[in-house]
Amino acid sequence: MNNLWIFLAFASMLLTSSKVILMGLLSKFNYNKHIMICIIHIIAGLFAFSYASYLYFTLPSKDINKIKKMNFKEISIFIIFGFLYIVTSGVALYSFAFTPNIAYTHSIINLNILITIVASIIIFKQKLNNMTLFGMILSLVGIIIMINYSNK
Repeated sequence: MNNLWIFLAFASMLLTSSKVILMGLLSKFNYNKHIMICIIHIIAGLFAFSYASYLYFTLPSKDINKIKKMNFKEISIFIIFGFLYIVTSGVALYSFAFTPNIAYTHSIINLNILITIVASIIIFKQKLNNMTLFGMILSLVGIIIMINYSNK
C-alpha cells in the first residue's frame, strides 16, 4: 500500500495521454474551437453532476455539511481551479491544432513539472534532492533540443 501512489500515477499518466490524443483528434475537426471547448465541458459537467448526485445520496451527512460550510478562501480556490481548467483546455486544443506534432506540444506543456517542483518547495515546504535537480535540468535540455530540431 505504500507504493499505491506509483500505480495511481501511472494510471493518471495513461488517462492523461488518452485525453491528449483525443484532444489532438478533436483539434483537427473543422468546427469552431470555442464551441468544441464548451461541448467538452458541458459533457464533463454532466458526468460531474451525475457523480455529485451519487455522492450526495451515499456520503455521510457530515461530509455534505462540511462542504456546505466552506470558507471564502476554499471557495475561491475551487473557482480559480475551474476557470484555469477551462482556459487550459482551450489553450491546449488550439496549440494542438497548430503544432507540427502533438508530442512536441505536450512535452512543452509537461514542463509544468518544473513549476510544480518549485511550488512544492516554496508552498508545501517539501525537499528537493540532487537527483531531482538533475532531472529538472535534463528535462529542460531535452525540451530545448526537441524545440530546436522540431522543424528540421
